[in-house]
Amino acid sequence: MRKTQIGKVVSDKMQNSAVVEVAVWKTHPIIKKRYQRHQRYLVHNADNTYTTGQQVVIGETKPMSRHKHWAIIGLAKDIAAVQTAAKKTSRAKGK
Repeated sequence: MRKTQIGKVVSDKMQNSAVVEVAVWKTHPIIKKRYQRHQRYLVHNADNTYTTGQQVVIGETKPMSRHKHWAIIGLAKDIAAVQTAAKKTSRAKGK
């Protein structure tokens, strides 16, 4: 199963590539304070369809270049809408 993450497109200036920043909340093991960590991924952006500022879902792929190991699956809001619709239909079938 592929890993997926939700992030924001930070840069789309490259051809067929984009930089996506993923934010993760962590908790300090001793102090128990929550803090946010950011990780930037170089992802495949086929035909430059996604632009700066959009919230996207990225998934792991085979290595496309030295740093590109991720590809954009779709917009986060579209993926969430599809998943909620699938849950509703599965609940209706279960009754």
